Amino acid sequence: MSNSKPIIYLGTDHGGYHLKEKIKLWLRAWGYHYEDLGNEVNDPTDDYPLYALSVAKRVSLDRQSGRSSLGIIGCRTAAGMVIVANKINGVRAVAGFDLNSVVHSRRENDANILALAGDIVSDANAKKLVKAWLETKFGGRTRHARRVKQIERLERGEFEIIPGILESDLKSISDKVKRVEKYFEWIQVDVTDGKLVNNSNFSDPVEFKKINSQAKFELHLMVSEPDQYVKPWATAGVKRIISQIEAGRVDQFIYACRQAKIETGLAIDLGTSVSKLKPYLKKIDCVLVMGVRAGYSGQKFAIIALEKIAQLRALMPKLPIEVDGGVSDQTAAALIAAGATRLVTTSFLFKHKNISDGISSLKKLN
Repeated sequence: MSNSKPIIYLGTDHGGYHLKEKIKLWLRAWGYHYEDLGNEVNDPTDDYPLYALSVAKRVSLDRQSGRSSLGIIGCRTAAGMVIVANKINGVRAVAGFDLNSVVHSRRENDANILALAGDIVSDANAKKLVKAWLETKFGGRTRHARRVKQIERLERGEFEIIPGILESDLKSISDKVKRVEKYFEWIQVDVTDGKLVNNSNFSDPVEFKKINSQAKFELHLMVSEPDQYVKPWATAGVKRIISQIEAGRVDQFIYACRQAKIETGLAIDLGTSVSKLKPYLKKIDCVLVMGVRAGYSGQKFAIIALEKIAQLRALMPKLPIEVDGGVSDQTAAALIAAGATRLVTTSFLFKHKNISDGISSLKKLN
């Protein structure tokens, strides 16, 4: 047996039992080590989820530890097995019926569990499918690697939730800060001037300084001449300022933030190309992608934001990417998969009577 070959975990219910016994013979002949995780007998009353989960969990744990392993599972149609196995993070289970699909699943999708249909796939065909699947490696082309990484980001679920506040008076801001401050490290406050966007809200840093909170404040500027806002708001205690790139004066804004020794970010609106950000990506601490038109909360999420996030993640693998607008339990999963690391939520979060309920909803990515 070659040490370079992965261990193969086998698991089937009664619908795939006879095929599993044949696969054992083939694996031994091809020099693979395997572990049979059941069922050990052909029991017509057994339940497929138990064996699919046993194999999926072993493959998942091996993946986490860096051990090389694959799984082969089976039932009458393969459908139930695939559904169950893919509930486990790190698992890429596919049903195999022809050579093209099984080779594609390994080469382009990095599949690690093959499901076979005992009632549909003949023994002779199954032998060809298993052999081809085991001998095919993940190709790792840029686009395929990018897509697999999107799945992995969703599985890891590593992201930060930042409550966003867009209000016209200090009392409303203060009330919302009190509702969320115990749950979050950062809180975002939006400032508009009625010029860059068709909306005007609270923008007085002197008054803002009256808010007493242990949270760190991030300012999202949707204003013209953003560099003029930096020093007063930094003095008011803001730790990070993000300006819409559409406001211009980008170099002046970045310089002002550096002088104030606060974190610097740039945001792009729906109609702005990612290319506008490229000259500045290595000069800033984060980037924000608008999921709605800048200026108002409560708008419907725009799908175009997903592609922008993916483009930015490809350009800057480690740069924090925020999303503001349209963030909800319906959009969070796709946003994280695309590459977002911070979700700014305004309407969705504050509509919950209990803030903890809103947080729980956002964190349920799968």
